[in-house]
Amino acid sequence: MNTEIAKKRINEVLRPDTMTTSRSDFLATHVAVNNIELYSKFDPTDSSRSVRFQEAKSEEDVLNQFVLHPEENHQLLLVVGESGAGKSHLIRWFNERLLNERPDDEVILFVRRSDNTLKGTIKQLLDKPEISSLANKEVYKRLVEATAVIDENKLKGEILSKFILEVEQDEDKYEDDGSADEDRANVSPNEKRKLVAFLKYKKVQSKMLEIDGPIDRIYMKVAQSGKVASDIEAFFVADDFELSDDAVEDIEENADKDTIKMARKLQLNPEKKDAIAKYLNQFLDVVIQRCSGLESGDFEEIFKNIRRTLKKDGKRLTILIEDITSFTGVNAALLNALTTEHTGYGNEDLCRISSVIGITSGYFKDTFKTNYRDRVSLYINLPNDVFNDEYLFEFVARYLNSMSLETDVLTQWMTDGALPEKYPVHNVTEGKEWEYYSTAAGKKLCLYPFTKSAIRNLYKFRLSTKQLRTPRYILQYIIEPVVKDALYRLDSFPNIELKPYNGNDSSALRTRIFNLTTIDDDTKERLYLFTCIWGNAQDNVIVLDDGRKLVAGIPESIYGEFGLPVLTNMTIVKASSVVKPATPIAPVKTVAVTKTVKPQEVTNETSIKRINNAIDALNKWVGGSKINVGATTDNIVLVSNARDEITKYTLSAINWQSEGVSPDTLAKISNSKYKNFIGFENQSSGLDRVLYVIQASRKNQEIIEAFIRWSELGNKTWNFENGDYFALAVETWTEKNKANIVKAIKSLENGECSYQEYAFGLEMLRQVFFGQLDCQWKKYSSDMFIDNDICGKSEQSEHSSDWNRLLHTFISTDKHKESRKVVLQYYNLIQGTRGGTKIYLNRPEFDDMFAKIKKSLLTLDYDEKNKKDVVTTRDEFRVQFEKIASRIEKAYRSELQKIQEAHDEIKKLLGVPSIKSTELLELVEKIKGYYDEVNKAQLFASYDSNLIGKVKTKRADISKALEDIEKIIAEKDILEALILMSYDPLKSIEDFRTLINKVVKDMDNVNGQIKKKSGGFNEEAGGFKESPYENEKKIIEECIELYERTVG
Repeated sequence: MNTEIAKKRINEVLRPDTMTTSRSDFLATHVAVNNIELYSKFDPTDSSRSVRFQEAKSEEDVLNQFVLHPEENHQLLLVVGESGAGKSHLIRWFNERLLNERPDDEVILFVRRSDNTLKGTIKQLLDKPEISSLANKEVYKRLVEATAVIDENKLKGEILSKFILEVEQDEDKYEDDGSADEDRANVSPNEKRKLVAFLKYKKVQSKMLEIDGPIDRIYMKVAQSGKVASDIEAFFVADDFELSDDAVEDIEENADKDTIKMARKLQLNPEKKDAIAKYLNQFLDVVIQRCSGLESGDFEEIFKNIRRTLKKDGKRLTILIEDITSFTGVNAALLNALTTEHTGYGNEDLCRISSVIGITSGYFKDTFKTNYRDRVSLYINLPNDVFNDEYLFEFVARYLNSMSLETDVLTQWMTDGALPEKYPVHNVTEGKEWEYYSTAAGKKLCLYPFTKSAIRNLYKFRLSTKQLRTPRYILQYIIEPVVKDALYRLDSFPNIELKPYNGNDSSALRTRIFNLTTIDDDTKERLYLFTCIWGNAQDNVIVLDDGRKLVAGIPESIYGEFGLPVLTNMTIVKASSVVKPATPIAPVKTVAVTKTVKPQEVTNETSIKRINNAIDALNKWVGGSKINVGATTDNIVLVSNARDEITKYTLSAINWQSEGVSPDTLAKISNSKYKNFIGFENQSSGLDRVLYVIQASRKNQEIIEAFIRWSELGNKTWNFENGDYFALAVETWTEKNKANIVKAIKSLENGECSYQEYAFGLEMLRQVFFGQLDCQWKKYSSDMFIDNDICGKSEQSEHSSDWNRLLHTFISTDKHKESRKVVLQYYNLIQGTRGGTKIYLNRPEFDDMFAKIKKSLLTLDYDEKNKKDVVTTRDEFRVQFEKIASRIEKAYRSELQKIQEAHDEIKKLLGVPSIKSTELLELVEKIKGYYDEVNKAQLFASYDSNLIGKVKTKRADISKALEDIEKIIAEKDILEALILMSYDPLKSIEDFRTLINKVVKDMDNVNGQIKKKSGGFNEEAGGFKESPYENEKKIIEECIELYERTVG
């Protein structure tokens, strides 16, 4: 390797998608495929329905026999394979060869995946001269408009709405399209009605629109979102209708009966999910066309115009399409155009067309209709796991060589014809003593930083299933991580995150290495990994005929390049005595074996198979793929269970109390949607219910694997092979990540969670507003806080309406009870062993928080922007505090106004705002005397002995309330005023005010009576006639004088 050049070129060369690779890099890294399967009929799900056309062929054979010289044969060739199997690579290679070797009358139209979206594909077509010169300008205009940028959320919403509209308007018109019965969805009219209700329900729409949901996938295939939408399933699948427990519960509680019935049917009947997905996919093309402004016949018209023009010019057409999903939404129209032959009535003006189209096995199985399968001329199948040793070594060697060569060197080689015998080889600056691979043309390519054993072992153990054994995953999981370690982290090479895999380790070698006392544990891990994967995992030294030594299968001189010690005192073996070579890699074959298997062996084999499936999913996850945590599929269920067990483990393993986390905090999380608060990076759903995200890395993959093995192999113990290693790894991981986990539990975006402060504040305010403080605010203590238990609201009060509304806000829910409970529980201190029974109140911390909240009660920040807690069981205290605190000012002002009015009224009537208890008693007696005299004078004034009795009895309370009213009006401290207001002084003086107002009213009435009677006396004989009521008037005047003197 030439590391100086490789550091500049690695990201240019190591590109899993061929569409982003330059022509020269593509040709320089290309390895011939020699085992292509050809079928005339093909069914990836049922081999009995497939018909083999010929034995396996090389790419050269397929090119020469079917692609390069189709002559006048109309044909549609379908290149089928799993994601990453090399379909695009093969089609691009066909294009490169055609450009150099095509006949003069053959026009090549190559449609790359671009960003693998419909818009990207249309833009690519618009740049081709065959399209831009179309005679039909209306079609051209619609293509241009279809590339217009539309807001993401708007387009997603439009896609979903149009699917719903199609279902509403559907009268089985999409099922009568010539599709075979197996392509038709079995959905009754009654089910369609329920499906509409289901799709309109908010929770369901959120699931449809979520990242990696069906609408998001379809959107990614339609719009240019800035992301490469390669190999995305842009259609509905059964898993899209798998609802979480929360969603099901929400539907059962809140949805209409049609939605509930459809949800139940989908959860209870897995086949119905498939049927609904297939049914909705029938509308895929028309929905996308309508969202893009295209018409169904546009693409057919485009290709017919091209073919007519070429026919006139005496030419023929070969069209190569890397990925049919690039035409998502119009692929039916595309296939109609490509399968229209140039012979027969009405088609004589069309040129011959030969089409080569790439398609994933999943897309072929789920959406490629039977009537189109019948029109395919030849199926070119690229199976997985077809690499033998030679292919694998050459594949790695070519990439290593290309990244160590400057771009212009490879460009010149390509310009000169890209001849194998002229293939350039880089100047090796690192790894001269390492192994080499020789090409068929005799070019020796250095394999540094790999050995052949490393390539073989990493392929075998890291890519443990057929689905992973594709060129894309070799690049992502083998070449890229190892090369980057060699370029940028040489002092830690090989990275211990690769770790030894089952089947290629050695207990003897491990014991020897881990007994070394001269190196640290990380170096021991690296050394063990190096000897097991890069070497032969043998505890010996092989002496070659030329005297060189292979320590554990690795040249002795290589160890020092990575700062690794050379093992000593090992068994010496001569090369001539080494008989067994390394086991070569061969394609996996299924062999029927009859064997009596013990039940325990079946269990272990089943568990290991399940574990390997889960590891496959984790490998993809670490490579950047999403992981559908929570799904019930076999390869994910163990990962989901491991996630749950990791959450439980952290809850028990961390001493939360010593980390400053209250048991109440953990209880709040356990009772929320965050009960499984640990999640995985790139999990396809549920991240909104996660507080701590485990990043996608090899080290974290090992921890997840540990819990999978702990559950599957150890029955939730570490009692399984290498269990002690995994237990130590988990313990180390916990200690390393503990601080971040604790922080995730305690923290908000802008600081630490503080729900206990709001609970404290709510309880303080409750005690204030419900009149439980019998002291001034400054004398309020934590002891009083604890002693003041919950009390109810008085049924009758004289508070203002705003005050009463505030009291109602307190008790409208049980939050006031919960707040007090939380405050006391939050500061519980558990002493003794874990889970001990002795619980004390952590009084120092409790008193500190009491003092803090008392000081800042009315200024406590509850703004949602700063203080919102995603854990709703905690945030509900902030929300409730906000409801209360935001109403305090208004309640205070309203109460003060009402008190001021009462104060002014009393002062006006009595001349003074307050009166002592003894004076009040004297006043009551005088009032009684007044009524007695009025009655003696035969004047009318009703006497309310009950009211006078109440005032007399409550005179002390009335006097105290009048004093409080004066204090409230004069008080500048709002909390002190609120305490006095909470006693409801207006209620205390209610009877007194009623009595005073009655007396005043009665006096006015009596005065009126007197005036009326006085008006009947006339002046006679120069003088006044003596009044017969003179004595009564005198008595009344004396009473008035007495009253005025008393209140004065």
